[in-house]
Amino acid sequence: MKITSRDLIIDYGHCVEKITSFLRYYLNKNGLKGYVMGVSGGLDSSVCLKLVAQGVGSKRVYALLLPEVATPTEDMEDALTLVKSLKVRYDIINISDIVESVRRSIPIYDVDDRVADGNIKARVRMTILYYYANHLGYAVLGTSDKSELLLGYFTKYGDGGVDLLPIGDLYKTQVRQLARYLEL
Repeated sequence: MKITSRDLIIDYGHCVEKITSFLRYYLNKNGLKGYVMGVSGGLDSSVCLKLVAQGVGSKRVYALLLPEVATPTEDMEDALTLVKSLKVRYDIINISDIVESVRRSIPIYDVDDRVADGNIKARVRMTILYYYANHLGYAVLGTSDKSELLLGYFTKYGDGGVDLLPIGDLYKTQVRQLARYLEL
């Protein structure tokens, strides 16, 4: 059986309703107060932020912008514009000093090992997200989509270590269409 792109077309209104209702259900079932998530300014985090704000209300969402020295300025500008437009609480924490401290603490640290270095950044971000979640009684919302999950394009105990993946069942092509539907 051959699956075509046409087979992946979904009803985005129904999709939004299913995701947002599950986000509400998850909080209520687990006695949580809200969601915290990292917002990068990219497509996946923007879609997730809009869905969660729409689903549980802006007052129950805390966005963390966690740039480091290599983060493009445009990405942070996009993230900041979105969190402000959705009226969610947010903090900006530059993680450069934390990442550098971890690097200096590792005797075998290799500046040329880009994968391992990138994983340090993802794990620092997740540590901060979980601090907020624990402190506030929130759940950590992840932003990975199905394409990334199937390819293994995430960091174990980093961006892969979350409580919930609202777009985890959607392929990247579907996330792009959902972004259009959400007017992002």
